[in-house]
Parts: sequence; structure tokens; C-alpha cells
Amino acid sequence: MDKVRLKDIAERAGVSIVTVSNALSGKKGVSSALRKKLIQIADEMGFDFEKYKNRSVPGKSISVVMPAEFVKEGTSYYWELYQKAAMEISKNEGFTILELVRYEEEKRFRIPRGILEKEYDAVLLIGGFGTRYMKQLLTSIKAPVVLLDCISHDVRTDAVLSDNYNGMYRMTKYLMDAGHREIGFIGSRSSNNAVDDRYFGYRKAHALEDIRIRKEWFLEDRDADTGERRIRLPHKLPTAFVCASDYSALILAGELTARGLRIPEDISVVGYDDLMDENPFLGTLTTYHVDTDRMSKEAVRMLMGKILHESEEPEVRQIDGRIIERSSVKNLRR
Repeated sequence: MDKVRLKDIAERAGVSIVTVSNALSGKKGVSSALRKKLIQIADEMGFDFEKYKNRSVPGKSISVVMPAEFVKEGTSYYWELYQKAAMEISKNEGFTILELVRYEEEKRFRIPRGILEKEYDAVLLIGGFGTRYMKQLLTSIKAPVVLLDCISHDVRTDAVLSDNYNGMYRMTKYLMDAGHREIGFIGSRSSNNAVDDRYFGYRKAHALEDIRIRKEWFLEDRDADTGERRIRLPHKLPTAFVCASDYSALILAGELTARGLRIPEDISVVGYDDLMDENPFLGTLTTYHVDTDRMSKEAVRMLMGKILHESEEPEVRQIDGRIIERSSVKNLRR
């Protein structure tokens, strides 16, 4: 008979792997009736209770790896993801070790010391890096790993993503429905795969509407050598920009203001992430809300499952979001 896994019990009972783990290990948070039911199912399936005693989650250390620039940006989208993931890990009686990778370290392909010395039981990688560094980093990790809002096309692993492609398609289509036909894109595709997917969502909207994309309106939001966040505007501007992140939209707003232009009277701007910040501009920005609660919970659920049972085929989950309408878009049809 094949070894019975927690996942097998969870599927039969219709509950999560973590719930099964809590029930079988005697942890709080599971009703006595459900605990009794799960123990009975496990026993009927021939689960090895003795081996499980050495495979519990409490006390596990989770190394969380993310670019240092996400922390420098203050209350950023990725910092919010980290905080919510850390809270979920603590609920499972684990703890986090934060590893920040500076831009210059990524450019020199330096792997964090904690990763090389394996000071962790599993790894949660948030936000992602450039393709080459991402591949090197993932091949250096010798433990279960889950990617949160990033993905690698070179190394297959579990990942939880915002639905970047369709989300940015919807944001671009939103501008088109408001009468805009000249729409630029702000974002550095080399920074991570999430931006790449958002760019192709932008292209899809143009292809379906048979609108030509002008290359001079595809603008980088950071310096490729230094990682400095900046946008260089062309002389002739479109009527609107879609930005790969709210932070990029914030930088763009500063550049447009310096040129004497108003949002949305002179040019419309939409973002992505729904970044929570005290900056007044972000309170006016039409954007795409990413469900960070669901994403962080799902990533930790997958990670705990990886710790609790043998490895299986990698799973990729995409979490949908919604458009948040504010006042940064001018309707040209009116």
C-alpha cells in the first residue's frame, strides 16, 4: 500500500492540510467532533501516526526572501504581503527569518548567507528577481519553497500569483472604454515576471481592439544599472498611462506635475496593486486591487503542506482582484 499523506486525508474529509495537521497533532483550533472524524479517517486509510510525530509544523523556521528595495519604499505592496504571510506563519506556530537582497547583490549574483548555510526549514520568496538571478537563487535552495507574486519559468516550483495578465488587460480595457486610444505603459519588464505578465495583458487589450502600440510610450520605471526608480518622459505624450504598480504611478505623477500637467485633466493614469499609503495622490488613483489576504494565506497553506508531506508536482495558483475606480481617469467619450 502507498504511504498515506496528510493531503490524502484532507481531500477525503474536504478540509485543508493544515487542519488535518492540527487535528492529528492535538493543536487548538479544531473542534472535538472534527478532530475525532479526522483521526477516524486517518486510521481507516492506514495513516502512520508514529512517523507523523516527527513531522509537525510548530517551531519550523521559514526564510522569507525579498528585494531590499521593497522595504525601502515604505508601506509597499510587497511589505504588506510579507507582514500578512508572517502572521499566517505565526498562526501555524512557525517563525520567519527575513532575508533582504540588495539590487547590487542581485547584479553580482550573490546568494544570501542564510540560504547558503540552510538556516531554515522552508523558503517563501516574495516579489521575485531578474530571470538569471531567480534561477540561481532557486537552485541554491535545498528545502521546500513557494513563490509569492512571482514565478520562475526556468525552475518549476509552487507559486501564488495575482492574475497579472488578466488584471492589466482589464485596466487597459477600462481606459479604452473611457475613449482612450493613445495609451502608454510604465514598468521595467526585466525587474520580474509579474511586470512581464502585466505588459502582455496591456498588449492583449491593444490587439483585441486593433490599436497600434507606440514603442516610445513603453517606459522603464527604473535604471537598469543602479536600480534607481525614475521615469523619463518623451516629448509627445499619450492621453493615458497604465502603470505596472501604484508606486510607478506615484513617480509618474511627480514627473507629470513637474512638466505642468494635471491628472486627469491633461492625462489619465491608472495603477496596479491598490497600494495603501498616506500619499494624497494614491487616494485619487484608479487601480487594480490585489487580494493580498487570499494570496498570503494560500502561499502559507501551500508551504505548510510542503513541510508536512512529500513533494509533489508544483502547483501554481492565480488569485483574481478587482478594479477600484477613483478620479485619475478622464472619460473622453463625454
